[in-house]
Amino acid sequence: MADATYTSYTSSATAGFCTVTATESAHGTSNSTVVTQTAAVAATTFHTSVSAVPATVTTDGSITSTITATVLGAGNAPVPGDQVELTVAGTSAACGTFKGSKTFFGTTNSSGQVPAIYTDAGAVPAATPGACVITATEADQGTSGTATVTQVLAGYTVTASASPATIVANGTSTSAVAATVLQNGADAAGISVLFTATPAFPAGVCGTLPATPVVTDAAGVTPTVTYSSSTIPGFCTITATAAAVGGVGTVALDQTSTTSTATAVSVNANPSTINVGGTSTVSATVTGAAGTAIIGDQVHFTMSGTACPTGGTATLKPANGVTPATTTFTAGRVAGSCTVTATEAFSGQSGSTTITVLPLTYTVKVAASPSAITGNGVTTSQVTATVTNTAGAAAAGDSDTFVVTPAVPGTTCGSVGAGAVFADGAGQATITYTSSANAGSAR
Repeated sequence: MADATYTSYTSSATAGFCTVTATESAHGTSNSTVVTQTAAVAATTFHTSVSAVPATVTTDGSITSTITATVLGAGNAPVPGDQVELTVAGTSAACGTFKGSKTFFGTTNSSGQVPAIYTDAGAVPAATPGACVITATEADQGTSGTATVTQVLAGYTVTASASPATIVANGTSTSAVAATVLQNGADAAGISVLFTATPAFPAGVCGTLPATPVVTDAAGVTPTVTYSSSTIPGFCTITATAAAVGGVGTVALDQTSTTSTATAVSVNANPSTINVGGTSTVSATVTGAAGTAIIGDQVHFTMSGTACPTGGTATLKPANGVTPATTTFTAGRVAGSCTVTATEAFSGQSGSTTITVLPLTYTVKVAASPSAITGNGVTTSQVTATVTNTAGAAAAGDSDTFVVTPAVPGTTCGSVGAGAVFADGAGQATITYTSSANAGSAR
């Protein structure tokens, strides 16, 4: 039996995460654990959620997922300055990492968010398909949330369908559900697929599906299975899982109400124009006769267009009729437009708005300190170029080249070092200018 050594850890007065490492002296081996220090008094109840875009990565490590942890407080207001721990665990023996580590620490920004990049194990020989759960825990109150990233074999795609996609929530209506499996664009025959139904909101909204898997034919298509409705209106996510290859496809099936008076959905994006990589809050309000708010209706957001983020195709949100159902749109790396459509569950009404994504442009500002020096061939000045983009972000790591030309013809300019200079974290690159032996102006 191994010997155990105990000691006491005494907290500080600051909320956050502390890594405690134990190292044994005989062989130099060590291990560590993380201690969470929560705030002494909770002024309000926090809510922590996690998103993964895209929610599917490949086991060869070629696709990464952006994990975003969001901490909200009273009135769904963002909580800035809260430390967040992200961890990875799951059914796959080779779940991925955050830049080589199963744990990532960050502090929420002004939007109450901590972003991180998750990548599959990739080169690890044991990389296997499966589900990997990302858990975010914030320090102030210890609240947490999770998101699941599915790892699939490279080249396999699963597409689920439901016909019709809208049925009445009466306990008897049905929809024919099927899936298509492709490998690198070619039909994948003999693949076992299991269909499951998962409610997003409210609980119990989903009806029933057969519990037995079906197998794709020569065209990569499964036989249809029958989904039978429940009596609760709302959206139900139908998931087609090809476990052997790690492929997953989903489709949202709407069960409408037999008594709903919902007549319109208004959708707003704030702001409606953003830069590449920027965010916009999309809200949808459901109303009925005379503009009255519909309470408890579920809203399904979908996107289409050249500038829509990869993998961010659908988000299910409840609407309470007072605060609109909202989702965060995060632009990808392609400029253009993306149309966001919100469809409510009770009556199947929908509305849409278009978000314009602008390309990033960069500006350079140059300053010399000091700006006036003696023309003696020895005196120097530090010349700094600051590079920023239209989003106001610094262009860290940008390669800048400095060239000296006379401001007044006939002036003999000094010199700067040859080659490119890389901008620092503030987007600034600095080089030394050495004067010539003549008076004049250089630029």
